[in-house]
Amino acid sequence: MLTVGQKLVFVPRERRDGAPKDVTITAVGRKWAKVDGWHHDTRIDIQTLESDGGVFSSPGQCYLSWDAWNAKSAADAAWRRLRSKVGNTWEAAAGIPADDILAAAKLLGIDLGPAE
Repeated sequence: MLTVGQKLVFVPRERRDGAPKDVTITAVGRKWAKVDGWHHDTRIDIQTLESDGGVFSSPGQCYLSWDAWNAKSAADAAWRRLRSKVGNTWEAAAGIPADDILAAAKLLGIDLGPAE
């Protein structure tokens, strides 16, 4: 539950919009919370913490803490490293059974569908 005065971390979608920064909740409604510290009248969805872009795409995302943002950032970086290694490998490594590959996909939330 978000509360007035609570600090969040706002992370802009675009690097040109600056670095992540602290923002403060100034009002909380049923669907939106207003935050101060980014642009005036910025509002975020109270469920997803995504900022409202109006008719445009969202300008950014809030996180409950710097630890939450750092964890998300680290997971994204690890995913990019894994994806680049797997994306450039066309065969399974020697000695790795299909069951292990299927288990890894399941752990990562990837549905590989039925076997061909």
